Amino acid sequence: MPDLADLFAAIGLERRSAPTAIIGHAALEVATGSGLPWLAIRAGEPAREARRLARRLASRGHIAGVAALDGSHRRLALAVAFGRAPTLEIRLRAPEPLALDCLGRLGAPQPGALAAAAYAADVLGAESVGTRFFREFRRLLERMEAALPQRTPTADRRALALLQLTRVLFLYFVQGKGWLDGRPDFLARQVDATLARRRHLGRSLLRPLFFGTLNRPPAERRRAAALFGAIPFLNGGLFEPHALERRWPADLPNAIWRSAFDDLFERFRFTAGGRAEHGAVAPEMLGRVFEGVMTPGARRASGTYYTPA
Repeated sequence: MPDLADLFAAIGLERRSAPTAIIGHAALEVATGSGLPWLAIRAGEPAREARRLARRLASRGHIAGVAALDGSHRRLALAVAFGRAPTLEIRLRAPEPLALDCLGRLGAPQPGALAAAAYAADVLGAESVGTRFFREFRRLLERMEAALPQRTPTADRRALALLQLTRVLFLYFVQGKGWLDGRPDFLARQVDATLARRRHLGRSLLRPLFFGTLNRPPAERRRAAALFGAIPFLNGGLFEPHALERRWPADLPNAIWRSAFDDLFERFRFTAGGRAEHGAVAPEMLGRVFEGVMTPGARRASGTYYTPA
């Protein structure tokens, strides 16, 4: 599988081509980095087989990375024999931006094989969660975009939908810091309470929270804002009404907002720390989302690019 050897070489690992038999598998050592070998196998179900081999290697005290490629070269799965053998699958015909970023990060040099395995486990574990989140985020973005009035230009509908979801995503990181009235479930509780009162989530919850609370110092808020509790003043501009919102005012239906909370944000755990935690979405997802869902032309026009941590 010379193509895999070339792929690993492109991200900074040392290219290898050494056939080996390990735990009943015919494999090819295609690369090594910081003393950590990467073994390539062919697999009909790459994610499952890469994870299984990585776990078997770990149970026998072997440290290695595993790259499983399906027969038609349409899917590639990466796993590492360390810890719970985190695994990431990549669709080669249409790789997602987060998956490509993951590959690049695997080439970072480490002080030894054990450190390299631990680092790869961190990368794969965090990126697998990030990739799932990004996939669901993009799916919801498309639904939200389609729900906006069709009289609105296509590019503006995408920008408006992205703006709404980005605000909520940002708030989940703020909530993770304990800054939304000190409640780790502040947003879920507010959504449930609003729906219980048969109110509209956009008009009765999000708009007052964005434009009457988060964007104003506490001393300048109206009395109704006090019902949210202790909420910080965020003056970065994200919670100011956007020119597009003034030009194309519209309220998204409750069904879309319920899907955003129930099917996306409440299904993931968010960490506001400096680096990703296992099973959690990290703040750098904000930048990745923008680069991943904006068209190349829009990214160039706005100068929006994701810079890895």
